[in-house]
Amino acid sequence: MKRLCVTELLDTWTFVVLRPIRLEEQLRLVAVLWDKTAMREIINMSEKLHKASNNGIISMVTWMREGGSVNEARSL
Repeated sequence: MKRLCVTELLDTWTFVVLRPIRLEEQLRLVAVLWDKTAMREIINMSEKLHKASNNGIISMVTWMREGGSVNEARSL
């Protein structure tokens, strides 16, 4: 199952189509980091990267499973 998921997520067509979802998650991460540094808070990068990675993967898998549009996947 894991191999199938990785193969499907890294397929060239899927990789290109899901770019907006990955970009949105990256921008969300940068915004959180920017806010935390502006408030001079300590940032647990492992936690933030893990959360961003999981959110991106869940959005992409949900989009593929539902067969919906990129906008539907973004709304998750």
